[in-house]
Amino acid sequence: MAFFARSIRLGRSLESIMSTAGVEYIEGAVYLVAIQLLIIALLNLFAGKKQNLILGFFLLVFVDTARSSFVYYHLDNQVIQILAGNFHPNFFFGPFLYLYLRAIVTPDLSRKTIFSHLILPFLIIIAVPAYVFSFQHEFDHSYRNIFLYETRFMITTTYYVLGLRLIYMEHAWKNVKQERRYRSFFLIVASYLLIGGLLALLNKYLQFMESAGAFYVDAIIYLGMFIYLVYYGITELNWMKNLFVKSKPLIPSLTAQEMYGDLPARFNRIFTEEKIHSNPKLNMEMLADELQTNTSVIRDYLTVKLKTSFYSFINEKRVEEFKKNLFNKQYEHLDLTGIAYASGFSSKATFNRAFKRIEGITPREFREKTLNGQ
Repeated sequence: MAFFARSIRLGRSLESIMSTAGVEYIEGAVYLVAIQLLIIALLNLFAGKKQNLILGFFLLVFVDTARSSFVYYHLDNQVIQILAGNFHPNFFFGPFLYLYLRAIVTPDLSRKTIFSHLILPFLIIIAVPAYVFSFQHEFDHSYRNIFLYETRFMITTTYYVLGLRLIYMEHAWKNVKQERRYRSFFLIVASYLLIGGLLALLNKYLQFMESAGAFYVDAIIYLGMFIYLVYYGITELNWMKNLFVKSKPLIPSLTAQEMYGDLPARFNRIFTEEKIHSNPKLNMEMLADELQTNTSVIRDYLTVKLKTSFYSFINEKRVEEFKKNLFNKQYEHLDLTGIAYASGFSSKATFNRAFKRIEGITPREFREKTLNGQ
């Protein structure tokens, strides 16, 4: 993606050295797959879920990367060429990719959060054409003078780091297959964008891509990414997703099974006797340290053996603890929220939501029902 429009121009300049048939075949294949990706992007936009909506916009931005070579070589209007050459929606790549993962992990992702991540690239995209027209720069050279490659690379790098932190959150995924799918998607696409941005910077200053071989490698990888996104985009649609994501947790490796040993007994002791769930700061790493094992074994044990996730399991234990403490004289001076905090919950909202999900009624209704002997 980083070089493709430039590579097409390079390929055209190599006509005296080699046949342009290969260039035209690759360009035609890109346009063909781009049309397919455009249709899939639109289907995701109207799929009804926030994560599909964001993915749809991400795919539209990728489709747009095929626009430049088409406009430069198939349209003669200079104004359109200037607009096309200085319209850069690829600044949205990093934010859309990160927000897509956020929407999967936190389905209640707020509009304010989305807006905060999109405002900077939006302002840049609006400012560049205004800058070019105001100062009447040539469209082929304006991007070199206002550091677009540098700015885009910094934005991509920032969201690459944010995305890495997000995909390795222990409680983010519902099952092992979902975890592997979304992590793989992010690592493949984000690494492609990051490496492409870095190579674009090197090429800008060192001109090391000026060769036919580099053009073909760049173009084939670019076409491969289009094909991958077509596959991924269609398998994210609701009517296809059950076949690829919503599956039972995978069976752990033999090594993990061998490492279980007396893990069930240790699990029972640490939660029953030591009540480790009463610590509001408890996370997967702390639990692994207490059990003298690693997070992979615990994750496999929870998803495969107990059919639950880490935070669901912890919240169930904390709700049980709350129900025990509710009528304990030791806590009679506390209100419901205070007892919830003593049971390990770190916020009132989390407590109320977890209690209602597990018990089907609110904590207040549970107390009244229990007092009335119902």
